[in-house]
Amino acid sequence: MRRYVSFRDFDWVLLTFVLLICLIGVAQIYSATLHTKFAGAYIKQLYWIAGGLALMFLISLVNYAAYELPRFASSPIRDARAPQNLVPIGALEDELKRRMGDPLLIRRAIEQRIAEGVSV
Repeated sequence: MRRYVSFRDFDWVLLTFVLLICLIGVAQIYSATLHTKFAGAYIKQLYWIAGGLALMFLISLVNYAAYELPRFASSPIRDARAPQNLVPIGALEDELKRRMGDPLLIRRAIEQRIAEGVSV
C-alpha cells in the first residue's frame, strides 16, 4: 500500500525555527572567523546544513509504519482469532484476567448482588 505524502502535513513552523537557529550559528561562525585563517569555515557549515535538510526530506518520505508496526502484531500461533491484528489480543486478555481475578468469584459476587436487589 502506497502512502500519500503531503507536504501540508509537514511541520513548517518547526523547520523555520531550526533554520533560524542554523543561520544564527552560521552568522556566529562567520563573525568569529572573519579575520583569521579559518575565514571560510562558515561555508562548510552551510554545506552540512544543506546536506542535513536533503537527508531530512528523504527520510520524511519513508513509511516507517510499515517497518515498525509488525513488531507489535500478535502471533498467529498464539491467537488464531487475530493472525494479522496489530493488537496482541491474547496478552490483553491475560492482563484483564489477572486484574479482575477468578471469573467464578466475580460471577458469584454479581449473582449475590442481584439476589440482594442491589443493581450492579
